[in-house]
Amino acid sequence: MKRYILATVIASIIAAPAMALAAGNNILSVHILDQQTGKPAPGVEVVLEQKKDNGWAQLNTGHTDQGWAY
Repeated sequence: MKRYILATVIASIIAAPAMALAAGNNILSVHILDQQTGKPAPGVEVVLEQKKDNGWAQLNTGHTDQGWAY
């Protein structure tokens, strides 16, 4: 029984990225914490870039909200 559960978990982990790509919904979540307090850091600028041939292309920018997420 334990082997069956382990095999199911491993198969799910392997299949998850493929399913996300097939669905076309590539969701990115960013969580930024203040290292001194361990609490969410609001107002932090987040820049998403993609590596191109000889540099980087900016895809999107934003700021963390009142808690932690972009």
